[in-house]
Amino acid sequence: MVKTALKNPYAVIVFALAIFVIGVTAISKLPTDILPTFKTPAVQVVTFYPGTPAEVMEKDITSRLERWTGQSNGIARQEAKSMIGVSVVKDFFREDVDPNTAMSQVTSLAMSDLYYLPPGTIPPMVMPFDPTASIPLCLISVSSPTFDETKLYDVAYFDLRNRLQSITGVIAPAVYGGRLRRILVPLAKIRATRSAVGAAGDALELFGGNGYMEDWPMARQLRDAHCHTIWEGTENILCLDVRRAMRTDAAHEALLARVDRVLDDAGPSPLLNETRNLVAT
Repeated sequence: MVKTALKNPYAVIVFALAIFVIGVTAISKLPTDILPTFKTPAVQVVTFYPGTPAEVMEKDITSRLERWTGQSNGIARQEAKSMIGVSVVKDFFREDVDPNTAMSQVTSLAMSDLYYLPPGTIPPMVMPFDPTASIPLCLISVSSPTFDETKLYDVAYFDLRNRLQSITGVIAPAVYGGRLRRILVPLAKIRATRSAVGAAGDALELFGGNGYMEDWPMARQLRDAHCHTIWEGTENILCLDVRRAMRTDAAHEALLARVDRVLDDAGPSPLLNETRNLVAT
């Protein structure tokens, strides 16, 4: 092959030029999008019921939404997934169905089914579904020599995430890592729901006998106050949520660090010695 190339230099030059021209032409015609175009209309229905086991979500929410949204015209198949407190139903339509029509049908049927879902269920979120949008194309890391992990998470979630959403083509930027402040949410729910029962009872007492009568709204307010302890999660569920936040996200460390800073700012005081000892242990 070497001898042949040396005997025909002009042929080698022409062959190299042909490869160059074909390569430039192929590069210019390559599509700029690295992901395939998903043309099949699909709609995703996401429903939240905090603290509910996956088995209950499957029976009481996911199966109902599958039956209701499955009545849409032109639907080809369905996919569903149930997790703790979350139900995800995906409806795939035929290619000849208009995406806007599919979206409106599923939205109407999902909202109609809300009446039959368990009390306290958050209204379903209906949105277009594109499987290619679940593939991350860019990863951005945030670091700081002065901010702790909790503050960095707040910066990424509330500031950087909002800036990225304004860029064309960006869909649902997610924030991972850091330490969350969510340990206070279940604790606040326990305190608020218990306080609501006491406040409603005091209000009923102020009205006297009239407050006990069904003609007055206080009787219903008292019943609704007791329902809050169920809708927002019973105490055992909220305690499990606190445990999950401590074991998975180490959220208690951020809370203890916050308490330490507050105690340091308060200065020395005999009244705070017991609190300091509890935090230290």
